[in-house]
Amino acid sequence: MSSAGRMKPAARPPRRKWVRHERRYSNAMWHAGWHEIKSRPQRRHLVAYMDDASRCITGFGMFGAATAASSVAVLRSAISEFGAPGQVVSWRGAQFVSGGARGGKNCKPTEFERELADRGIGHDLAQSGGKLRKFFHTLETEAGHFASVADFIGYYNERRLHFSLDIDRRETPLRAFRNKRADEDTRAAEPRWMEAGA
Repeated sequence: MSSAGRMKPAARPPRRKWVRHERRYSNAMWHAGWHEIKSRPQRRHLVAYMDDASRCITGFGMFGAATAASSVAVLRSAISEFGAPGQVVSWRGAQFVSGGARGGKNCKPTEFERELADRGIGHDLAQSGGKLRKFFHTLETEAGHFASVADFIGYYNERRLHFSLDIDRRETPLRAFRNKRADEDTRAAEPRWMEAGA
């Protein structure tokens, strides 16, 4: 209590340091997930791949159903345009992993898991998938202003500023992807190039 008999305001806890959980270089890790788009005349399923370092959408496709075969087809197309990621972090759906829980004795790998293994790409399961979920939310709120999902993703990658990137330099996800690319010399000099940045 203060001398005037009033309660002193409680001390605020110290502000926690903000930590960026992202890869330093493009193609170190991609996020993969599916989203059901309900606002269109008919329900469609969108699969998307997002580069962790740049938030660039490296691949996407719209389908009538979410399947492992579609996940693989879009992955192959994304790799042909952007190069292969070192790791993919996917959601737990059957479009990506078998049996809902990895490592079961009787679970055969899905087509998606086999594709990653054949290419030497690491695979992990997302705890929350927050970055991709945020993208899907942005798509649902903004895509109605565009003629198609493809038009929106073109805008998102090439013109829309992203607050996790360098706003002062007007960095878009596609520009950030190019700026953060690790060339062969960088990969050779930094064996841990795929790990999260500082």
